[in-house]
Amino acid sequence: MDDPCPGCRRGRGTAGRTAGGPGPTTALVTHARWIDSSSPYETEYKTSGNGNVVIDPKYWQSIMSYLSAAGVTVYEQDWLCANAQPTYNLTDPDESFDNMAQYAAADGLAISYMLEFRYANGSGANRPLDITVNGADVGTAPFAATASWTSWNVQGVIVQLKSGANTVRATDTGSSGGNIDWLGVARDDVQTVATQKATFSLAATGVGTGPAYVYDHFGGTGTLVAQGGSVSAAVSGGSYWVVAPVGASGIAFLGDAGKFVSHGDQRIGHLSDNGQITTTVAFAAGEGPVTLHGHAPAKPTVTASTGSVGAVAYNTSTSLFTVVVTAASSNQAVLTIAPDFQPAGWQVG
Repeated sequence: MDDPCPGCRRGRGTAGRTAGGPGPTTALVTHARWIDSSSPYETEYKTSGNGNVVIDPKYWQSIMSYLSAAGVTVYEQDWLCANAQPTYNLTDPDESFDNMAQYAAADGLAISYMLEFRYANGSGANRPLDITVNGADVGTAPFAATASWTSWNVQGVIVQLKSGANTVRATDTGSSGGNIDWLGVARDDVQTVATQKATFSLAATGVGTGPAYVYDHFGGTGTLVAQGGSVSAAVSGGSYWVVAPVGASGIAFLGDAGKFVSHGDQRIGHLSDNGQITTTVAFAAGEGPVTLHGHAPAKPTVTASTGSVGAVAYNTSTSLFTVVVTAASSNQAVLTIAPDFQPAGWQVG
């Protein structure tokens, strides 16, 4: 179920969890994607379009109150697939967003929005602008060159907006900006042609005590990063990384395959690594098997003391493994993932 995961701590574009518990962070951000067709929310609340998005005010009141009590400061509603795009999948988008915003504001949560600057820049080079919202700096946007001064593009900037009036300011950073035609606020992502370099350090994700495996969710690949290292990548349409620490076992446990919040507490109830990984996997009532994945220098051994597991699949070219897990009648599975190699002899490049 892709319901909200209030136990998931992450920063924009990254997600990480230290074995045994979530790592330190400066803000608690949670997000949701869509409601799975098997979710009890489908019958409990009013939904929109194909049933993947809840618009019922009782739902938003309950969710925002719960998140606020848990210490969440920012709520992000992701529109990342064909199941929950406002333009295509919601018959009542205004009702959905109005209720979301109303109850988020009532409980003191900010909501992420996409600012859209329509602009032209025929200079042949980037003309970056520093963007602030209500006096707070939210970063510098490149405003990349367009084909001419009459060729228009849209620069997107993700921000958190409060209830009521918000002041947005764009300030040049050395050269004058492009010609800005209009500024809009979008409920979902905006496609831009510009490619930007994204960089983050392991320390910024809370994984600073050892090496980590950084997994590109969209690309299905990853890289090992040494202690104190960082990751840089060219981003055009968007990127999402899962940062998994490499523990004493030499294995990086990536959690629930295919999910953005793959280590969320609603799925991974316990995780520890003392030379072998022990994890408790939670299931919704009646939920079928799920696939877990991770990175290991060699094919690991996976056993279940509660529930059951299938055969481990291992890709020798990527060093990624997957295993299908089925819950016991208690709606959970308890697994041990053991290395079939010598972690001490493994070196991170």
